[in-house]
Amino acid sequence: MKKILCGILLFITALSLIGCGANYTEGPAIKKLSIKDADETLISWMTKLQISYGKPQIDLDTSEQYIEELPDINSSFQLTVIGNNQANIEIWASTERSGTGNDGWINRVTENFNKANIRNAANQTVSVSIRSIDAGAQLDYLTLSTLRPDAWSPANSLWNDMAVSRGVPSVLALERTVGNTAGILMKKSVYNDYIAKHGTLELDTLIQAAIDGEIVLGFTNPYTSDTALNMLTQMLIAMDKANPLSAEAANRFLEFQKNAPPPAYTTAQMRESAKKGFIDVMTMECQAYTNEPTLSDYVFTPFGVRHDNPVYKFKDTSAAVNEILDLWIAYITNAESQQLGTKMGFNKHDDYLGTSSLSGPELYAAQSLWKANKSGGRTTVAVFVADVSGSMAGSRINNLKDSLLNSMQYISEDSEIGLVSYSNNITIELPIDKFQGSHRAMFQSAVKGLYVGGNTHMYSAVLTALDMIRQHRESGVNANYMIFVLTDGENNGGVKEDIAAQLIVSYGIPVHTIGMGEANPEALKRLSNYTEGFSINVSTENIIYNMKNMFNSQM
Repeated sequence: MKKILCGILLFITALSLIGCGANYTEGPAIKKLSIKDADETLISWMTKLQISYGKPQIDLDTSEQYIEELPDINSSFQLTVIGNNQANIEIWASTERSGTGNDGWINRVTENFNKANIRNAANQTVSVSIRSIDAGAQLDYLTLSTLRPDAWSPANSLWNDMAVSRGVPSVLALERTVGNTAGILMKKSVYNDYIAKHGTLELDTLIQAAIDGEIVLGFTNPYTSDTALNMLTQMLIAMDKANPLSAEAANRFLEFQKNAPPPAYTTAQMRESAKKGFIDVMTMECQAYTNEPTLSDYVFTPFGVRHDNPVYKFKDTSAAVNEILDLWIAYITNAESQQLGTKMGFNKHDDYLGTSSLSGPELYAAQSLWKANKSGGRTTVAVFVADVSGSMAGSRINNLKDSLLNSMQYISEDSEIGLVSYSNNITIELPIDKFQGSHRAMFQSAVKGLYVGGNTHMYSAVLTALDMIRQHRESGVNANYMIFVLTDGENNGGVKEDIAAQLIVSYGIPVHTIGMGEANPEALKRLSNYTEGFSINVSTENIIYNMKNMFNSQM
């Protein structure tokens, strides 16, 4: 695997909050305090906590940064169909077809293929294994490692264009496995008002409506999401048809981002934001929209390139692999397999022909443009909150350190970063300051110096991060504030969850939680849901890769 040497962006850690009394559960709405009352409450609680202060040195050694980010593929992206006939090939497939239920079409038809006793020219029974892996990760493994499947199937053609531009010898094997489109979802009431005013739903008009504050448009991370990458490129084309990567397009995108919500880490998070009324318009694939009953009051309008889930092979693919691939393609495109796809929500909007997009190198440039402008010109201020309780000993604390050190390459020097560690002791390892020069070097020193021991007072640490942000706000900087919490456990002492919850809601600071090991996913999800944060659980081994993606999404 290659080492990633990219740079620039930021990541914020949300903490896990569960008090030493009864856990906070969903119930009556949390009372939101005024900023004045929230400040008084937080200051009062901070007088009850004993806070230590780290004394990091300036560490200029870079030998421990830029480690290999890609995790072991077998532990992070598992086979959802295992072919075990006499001759077998492996295909990587995007997650909306290789999951469960209506998201498992390619699994179902491949399982049927494997049971059909189909034989090749050598009279061997043939089979196919399916590995469920999102398109962004497929691209990363193809371009940043030596791993290669026998064929791969993202949701749209953009990822292949990017792979080919980086030297991957990928060629089209099948243009359409099952039909799908990306779409703009707009609440019916908002849609009716919009159409009454604008006549039709055109992307350039929609962008201007978002810039003017008429609507709130949200989409996910174009480094990992098929739909988000599609939307980003179509927006840039609408902003400047002659040169989608021009300064004019970048400036207009920056204006758009000033009124846009923070990018959702996943489609599920974006859907939750819509249910809470935070966004009016969002992007989603038609199949996902069709199978989500909570979106029945939204109008779906196709846009961009089609998502027909093509299949790609490689120029040096052997005749034996080609034969099995051709047999599989013939089977999954037969009438019975396609009827199953239709039942699962695919094969709609076949009258929509799709549009053109950007070239492979231009797609990479579009991602970089998005990353540089998605905070709308505001400074990113993030506090990392790291669990150093006794249960983090061994590989967990080592991987946490590695992930933070590796992530330094994605943090802009214009961002401002703080670091808190916690067990039953709370330590401000590094106050908030610009991530450049000595502060950057001291962050590295502080991370390397983290050591474990003690209990897990997560909510006390969250309050400490909130107080650091409260004090920073007094400077009057126009900033996007965030907290990232990395933990392997539940709170077992200190401040209770209900106190932290009220203050998080009152300040509106997103708290993003990254659970490792035995972390309680429901508690962490609840903590992130108090504001528009995201919550994920990761294995100890793939935390570095997940944090890279989070940095690209949030910073």
